[in-house]
Amino acid sequence: MGCIPEDSLNTNPYMKRGWCFYETSVASVGAASFVSILDGSKRFDMKSPVPLPPSKFAAKIKELTFTNGADQDVVIQLYEKVFPKVAATGKLEVWAWQDEDVEELLTEIQELKRLNRVYIFNKEAQESDPGFVGVSEEVKRKLHVELERRGGRGLCYSAVWPGGCLRFGEGTFTSSKKHRKH
Repeated sequence: MGCIPEDSLNTNPYMKRGWCFYETSVASVGAASFVSILDGSKRFDMKSPVPLPPSKFAAKIKELTFTNGADQDVVIQLYEKVFPKVAATGKLEVWAWQDEDVEELLTEIQELKRLNRVYIFNKEAQESDPGFVGVSEEVKRKLHVELERRGGRGLCYSAVWPGGCLRFGEGTFTSSKKHRKH
């Protein structure tokens, strides 16, 4: 979601609305896969949000709009309460990420205690925007090392090969056709 109809009674952008931001944030932390939807269609070329720990969520939510101003504190408390449960997933699938998104995830990864597999899909973003720059080799390596340290299988990055992904392993990227097509 993200597009508000022009004739809407509330014209605040979707991600500037407190409850909408809350729902998106919970999904970005707890969902195994996060895909954006625009006008009823899945958009694999739109950036998935970076999961936020409660402290960063609380700071961000204070910048947003609520129809009922009292909801702000309720939403912060609710996020703090559900975060440990939704952050229990070991896998994260995201689309259209770049270096800054991975770097932000790396600063927050300690809060995502069980996360040990990350799948970044950038093929569609590169096809829709020839100027799109995905994740650099250096940043991929940093994420891979952190995921391996956590006992995971590491990073799967799809940018070039349809039907598979580039899997980091022993210093080089290799093809993996086992990952599901999307």
